[in-house]
Formats: sequence, structure tokens, C-alpha cells
Amino acid sequence: MGRKILRKVTEKKRPTFFQLIHPRLTTEHLRIPPKFTLKYIAKDLSERATLKLERSSECSWSVIVRKSGRDVYLKDGWQEFLRDNSLGDKEFLVFIYDGKMRFSVKIFNKNGCERMDFHNIKAHQNSTVSKSTKRPRGRPRKCSKANSADKEVKEEEEEEEYNDNPAQEYAELFESEVRQFTSTIYVPHNVSIPKSFSTEYLSPGEVSLRNSKGKEWVVKIVESNGKLCFSAGWKAFAEANQIKFHDVCTFQLVSEKRLVVHICRK
Repeated sequence: MGRKILRKVTEKKRPTFFQLIHPRLTTEHLRIPPKFTLKYIAKDLSERATLKLERSSECSWSVIVRKSGRDVYLKDGWQEFLRDNSLGDKEFLVFIYDGKMRFSVKIFNKNGCERMDFHNIKAHQNSTVSKSTKRPRGRPRKCSKANSADKEVKEEEEEEEYNDNPAQEYAELFESEVRQFTSTIYVPHNVSIPKSFSTEYLSPGEVSLRNSKGKEWVVKIVESNGKLCFSAGWKAFAEANQIKFHDVCTFQLVSEKRLVVHICRK
């Protein structure tokens, strides 16, 4: 009984980051947030990372790690992880860092519900492996049961200071269907909102834009040339979050006047 309680406490302290899966934008590779890299994995950085599902201990995936300046990417093997888990349709992934370049992943479907059924994964992996006796670089590793001794060691390890889990943001995102639009940044002082989205969900006035850390900025929505756009306050938000030309921003509506902004940097 005591063991189970200790495990729950330990898991809450594990550092996390999240990623919204966009077709074409996040299928080639995954960029780990630079501040997360600096704070949690810089000392563990290696040529490979291991991904496993938080809700299933059956399988794991070995992924090649590439570093470019301050940025760290999951490259070869990332595509296989997406394919084996049927990802690529605006799912929301939460990455939980277990140390030593090992990540547990929670998958939330675009309907807001956490995915709990993984019975097809092992069969998919077996069909892939059967095509070749030699495992290509970055392919998922052989499925195996998690070692109970390793679990006990993890449970008893002392944890360092971890970041706050943005639980409130997750809850808001998952309470309703995903309502979002994506925009490539070309103009620094405003961003146009697609008419199909604004007609359904937004109107002129003030809204809150929230970044991945939970900090919010008040931004005005105004009408210009028959379309709505973010105006006053957008420049401050963009500068504070270091949004550059050609970055891709996904604006996700989580309540009537609040949007979470996911930034995919180019």
C-alpha cells in the first residue's frame, strides 16, 4: 500500500512538456522546448532517447537525438512512433521525463479524451519487424515487460526541483473538442484570424492569449478589411515569446475569451 502511494507522489514531480501533433509540421521531427532541455536533460543528453507509453509498458521506441545550436530534436524513429500509435491528426501529447533520456508519453485524442486502448500496437510492430530480420535505425525496440526492480528503484529515488505541471491548462484543453486555427507569422504587428473560425467562435473585443507556461497577455481583436485580426497587445505577446517571421502558431480556444498559443519555430 505504501509503495503505491509513494509511486503516485513521485510521478507528480516528474517534469513534463507537451506537444500538439500537426500534420506536416510535427511528423518529421519533434523539437524539445529549449528551456526544458536546459533545465532537465542537458546533463543527460545522448545520441538516443527512449519513448514509452505511460499507460502501457508493453513496448518502447528508440529515437535518434540531434542537436542544432540550442535546439534538441527527436529525429529518426519519431516517425515510427507516430505511425505505430496512429498519430498525426491533432492529438495532444504529454511527455513525462523519467531521466537518462527516457520519456513516458500520454496521448490525448482530439476529442479531449486520454487514449487508454493500445491493443493494436504490438501487432502493428510485429508486422513491421517481420518484413526484415534486421531492425532499421530508429525502429521500435522489441516489446518487453517493464522490469519490476527498475520500478522499485525509480520509486525510491529522490527527486530534484521540478517544474509545475500545467494541469489547469490540460484540463481546459481536454474538456471540449479541439477548436483551433493555425497561422504562419508574416506580419509582426497583427495576425489575421480565418473567417470560418472567427464567425463561429470570436468577435471584436479583448481576449487572453496564454503561452505554454500559463502566462497570459490581453490582446485586442479588431475588424480590418472584412476580417478579424489580433491587434493591440499582439506585438507584446510576440516579443515576450520570441515569435519570429515564418514561425507557425496554433491558436487553441479553451474558453470563450481565452486561447492557448502553441509555437512551432522555423
